[in-house]
Amino acid sequence: MERILSNELKNHIGEKVEMYGRLYSLRELSSELAFLNLQDRGGIVQFVFEGKKVDAKVGSIIKAIGAVKK
Repeated sequence: MERILSNELKNHIGEKVEMYGRLYSLRELSSELAFLNLQDRGGIVQFVFEGKKVDAKVGSIIKAIGAVKK
C-alpha cells in the first residue's frame, strides 16, 4: 500500500489508505472510541479509532491505515 499525504485524501474517498505522521491530538471518549488528529507535511487529518484503547501519546509518530470517508 502506498503512503498518502493528508492533502491527497480528497482523491481517495472510499479507498483504504496508509498514512504516517505525528499524533497531533487525541480525544478518548471511552476505552473503545477515540478521535485522533494526525499531522503530516500535507496538513492535519482526523481519524476515528474504534475497538480498543489507543496506545500512543501526543507527539508520537504513528502509522494509520483506514478507509477514507467524506
